[in-house]
Amino acid sequence: GVCYGENADQDCAGECFGDALVDDCNDCSAPDDYNSGQDDCGVCYGENADQDCAGECFGNKLLDNCETCDNIDWNDCEAIIVDLHDNANLTSFYVLPEDSSLDNILFTVNENILAVASSDGAALYDGDWSGTLADEGFNQGEGYWVIMSEDDQLSILGTPIDPETSYALDAGENLIGYPLNYNTALSDALSFQANNSLVAIFGEGVSAYNYDGAGYWIGSLQYFTPNSGYWFLSNSSLDFTYGSGDNLSRTASNDYVDVPKVPVNYDYTQSKKQSFYYIENVENIEMGDWVLAYNNDILVGARQYHSGIIDVPVMGSDNTDFTVGYCESGDIPDFKLYRSSTGMLNDLSGNINAWANNNITVLEDLSLNNIPVVFKLEPAYPNPFNPSTNLSYSVPVEGNITLSVYDINGRLVSDLVNSYQSIGSYNVVWDASNISSGMYFVRLTGSSNILTQKIMLIK
Repeated sequence: GVCYGENADQDCAGECFGDALVDDCNDCSAPDDYNSGQDDCGVCYGENADQDCAGECFGNKLLDNCETCDNIDWNDCEAIIVDLHDNANLTSFYVLPEDSSLDNILFTVNENILAVASSDGAALYDGDWSGTLADEGFNQGEGYWVIMSEDDQLSILGTPIDPETSYALDAGENLIGYPLNYNTALSDALSFQANNSLVAIFGEGVSAYNYDGAGYWIGSLQYFTPNSGYWFLSNSSLDFTYGSGDNLSRTASNDYVDVPKVPVNYDYTQSKKQSFYYIENVENIEMGDWVLAYNNDILVGARQYHSGIIDVPVMGSDNTDFTVGYCESGDIPDFKLYRSSTGMLNDLSGNINAWANNNITVLEDLSLNNIPVVFKLEPAYPNPFNPSTNLSYSVPVEGNITLSVYDINGRLVSDLVNSYQSIGSYNVVWDASNISSGMYFVRLTGSSNILTQKIMLIK
């Protein structure tokens, strides 16, 4: 109705003198609906896609598969697998769910779990958990001995611990966990204060000793590894945080390969009670030789020699069937030098201290002892046997030695040794897995001597 108004008085909806306007979303809207197409982040028809899991517009928080919403990169939910062997496993759990009870964490290994022990508590499993740890559950900052009847794998889904967790160490023994998901070299992990306060660190069958008290570490423990527990022996209280090292050291440490635990045909069981003997000098030892530890003829430890000072783990009895006959407090272990390339096994002697749990002993020298003076073939052990037996013999004069096995018809079954050997005692294992049951004869020949004995294979 406006002369020559060219409908300028119409709003965007075509209503004369109306109040509808084109909003920021290019919609024609009444005042009450102005910008109604925008979501909570001001995006037209964005349907709040720009909100993070906490509802913050253009935020950077993410929801992981454990339903945790945050912007912390180290605590995203992880699934881990912990390999467990029979008897004692020195472990920690850098990943745990909110429910960290023993029932919830260990249900996947219920068929083979026997017990769990911390530095000041324990729990036994017999269909149900009993003991102090049964009420407490697991703590991500602590280390634990997990006792198994057989090998198994433990699966855990949970949230990692803060990699910069601080551990309050007391003077004396402290059993703690390891918070990182990659290996860290010992030299990278320890601070200046730690190098001046810590006496020793024990892992499962490995150790490091602060030889000069100022950070000159020796021993077999070269890296801290995920899901492992560690005993820290300190001479004073301190707050300790693992250093993580730089990217180069992480790459190098993740290439770490475990060294053999024992030579072929020898074995002992890891105990939750262990000690380490550091031996500065072993007479006649060569690269690749082994120092074996015995308690009354029972093998309780072994370490292969590479160079310098060697640390030999010596296991104690932890009141399980696996460690019957292992060292008790006050026992003095015997040490032997074993050369796997020849089978030489000689006694070592020296000023050897008595065994004590979680202890470091430094021995200056071990010397070869009981050098044989007669040509001798020891009784096979075991005999009868299945499928293998130990054949030990002594060589008083160096020369060509043969050790052979014959059947009752005099036919050669196996040539075990045929080489030039030095003076010493030797041990050879005959594996008769592929041999039929029956009586066999072992013949040892050296210079002008021939010795024979009967053995019985029973399958």
